[in-house]
Amino acid sequence: MSPRVIQMMVQETTRIWAPYGVDIRVDGQKPAVTTRRIRLAVDSAAHPAPDVATGSLGSIEFREGTPEPAILLYPATASALVAGPGAEQDENRWTIAYRDIVLGRTLGRALAHEVGHYILRSRGHSTTGLMQARQSIADFMAFGRHRFSLTADEVTRLRQVMRIGTPETAVNAQ
Repeated sequence: MSPRVIQMMVQETTRIWAPYGVDIRVDGQKPAVTTRRIRLAVDSAAHPAPDVATGSLGSIEFREGTPEPAILLYPATASALVAGPGAEQDENRWTIAYRDIVLGRTLGRALAHEVGHYILRSRGHSTTGLMQARQSIADFMAFGRHRFSLTADEVTRLRQVMRIGTPETAVNAQ
């Protein structure tokens, strides 16, 4: 992933989680003053493992019901979806900068979803919002992020977790 895609990805993830009091930072940035902090490693892979659903843009593993602090993103899958017919846009006319913005936004929303599994300590999916199992590529690419919010039940769960957990997540994106 290019530095611009990574920057856009982190900005999008940060903007999605900010309304909930979760501070997402990339390693190397000055940490916020807090006593509660977690660190998630974010890496990319050429394609999802066989046990990951086809078309997935990211994944997180759970061990004995607990999420591992490592997220894998699949930028090649995201790139193919952004360029595909479901995107309903003519990618051939895009500038490189615009393509990086759209790809970063798409991957940022996928990362925000996977961060949600970690923060909420849940494999579960909702029928709407950020933690929905499947989003359309058009929603991933859209300018507005209103389809990437937590449900009321997820906000309640987040508040419970934050009482005993950590509101800040440091993302080490590679």
